[in-house]
Amino acid sequence: MNHRKAGRDPSSAEIQSIQMEWAQNMVQLVGGKLKVRGAKARHEPCLVVSNHMGYVDIPVLMALFPFAYVAKKAISKWPVFGPGAASVGTVFVDRSSPQNRRDVAVAIGDSIEKKSKGVILFPEGTSSVFGKTWKRGAFTIAQERGLWVQPARIVYTPVKKVAYYGDDIFIPHILKLLKDGSFEVDVELGEPTKILDAEADRVRLETWVHQSVKEALAQQGLSSESDLVE
Repeated sequence: MNHRKAGRDPSSAEIQSIQMEWAQNMVQLVGGKLKVRGAKARHEPCLVVSNHMGYVDIPVLMALFPFAYVAKKAISKWPVFGPGAASVGTVFVDRSSPQNRRDVAVAIGDSIEKKSKGVILFPEGTSSVFGKTWKRGAFTIAQERGLWVQPARIVYTPVKKVAYYGDDIFIPHILKLLKDGSFEVDVELGEPTKILDAEADRVRLETWVHQSVKEALAQQGLSSESDLVE
């Protein structure tokens, strides 16, 4: 679909429509069938924080939220996903660089306050199935700038087919995913909240997401990392 009319640049609404259409197409391309529970925040723009099972999380959340994205720098070099993510304003993070992390903090705040555009990020910093401790930085920014934060939980069925973890390599992983057929994507959206205490609220939202993930994985007979080994 061509969202651009001759003689003018696309509007913000058209850009968001293009972004969501790209994301929806990517989810369908890799075989995902999306189901969403809970309501998106009415407070816009806001900061969406989620667990992180792999690269498919990016189009899944973009299909719901036409927001800017924060992702690890390595993704920028991946075929299809890298250029697509860059084209919709993704901020790529070099986790080894303290200066880069500070720049990202400023970019998050500016995106929300100056561009009136929400931001999606993974506080874990890297992908995992059962979850890692969330980093505090995003919650500190949210508290300092009075931002609304909405937690999200993503689980795939079967999770072994989609999750990107351990020694996985992108090209073999996505080729196998494309070959293996369909899977379900279950997204649960939590209640939006204002961050009043960065550390306490980090723990509260992380606990809600991780507990919800564990309950969903238990339904697939998975209770620990060892259950993921073929």
